[in-house]
Amino acid sequence: MVLEGFVNASDAEKRPLKVFLLGSIYALIASVLALTVFKNNNPALMLVFFTTLASVPLINNLMRKEEEADKILDSEKNILKEHSKAIEAFTFLFLGFLITFVLIGVLMPNDLLNKTFDVQINEIGRINAAVSGNVQQGSLFERILMNNLRVSAFVLIFSLIYGFGAIYILAWNASVIAAATILLAKTKTVVLSGIVSGTAYAIGRYMTHGLFEIIAYFTVALAGGILSYAILKKDISGFKDIYSKKIMKDVGYLILISLGILIFAAYVETYITPKLF
Repeated sequence: MVLEGFVNASDAEKRPLKVFLLGSIYALIASVLALTVFKNNNPALMLVFFTTLASVPLINNLMRKEEEADKILDSEKNILKEHSKAIEAFTFLFLGFLITFVLIGVLMPNDLLNKTFDVQINEIGRINAAVSGNVQQGSLFERILMNNLRVSAFVLIFSLIYGFGAIYILAWNASVIAAATILLAKTKTVVLSGIVSGTAYAIGRYMTHGLFEIIAYFTVALAGGILSYAILKKDISGFKDIYSKKIMKDVGYLILISLGILIFAAYVETYITPKLF
């Protein structure tokens, strides 16, 4: 597609705002296609599908570039520093999806919104039922963390099996968070006397902890993607091979970092977000 040449892997790591713009364009095109061509045939799922499809070339190139970095760089500190650029690019791509979905959704009439995001709205109800209820904060923390770990496990498996496969789960999460933000924004628009203030409140409410969750998911996605490309290119030849050990060590560090971020995100969602919002 034409947009593939707009941002390459190296450019994406240097110019995250450009990646944000690209994510916004992908989400906008996906929304238009879902609401026109597939408006009567699961627009909620087609929205995610087209967003994912457009993102595959960039994600593939970034994953491949990071696997190559493991060959070139010597110290784990330098390797993780290089990986942080890719994670930043992934995060800005996600934010481009999210903000565009939210802006489109808050401008929709409620009947069209319920049709466009019906699957996501049902998922929000399921998640709320799974992590809330009449529970103590400690128990709530555990439920939130377990739900996030479940998502993280799926991201790791998808990225390991498909390489770029994790982007589907992350695009799906972007649409779910967007749907939750839109619903809250429409509620708060009346209270805060304005669609802009209501939307800003809703984005702040979900992204206070949600941003940490997304960074964690992209970190574990990168771990799976690096391992997937290393296996595909036969760069892993055995546990005694120096490069194989280097890859496995790098993947292990990324998974542990992701786990630490998820624990922190669950803490923020349980104890800090409710106090701020």
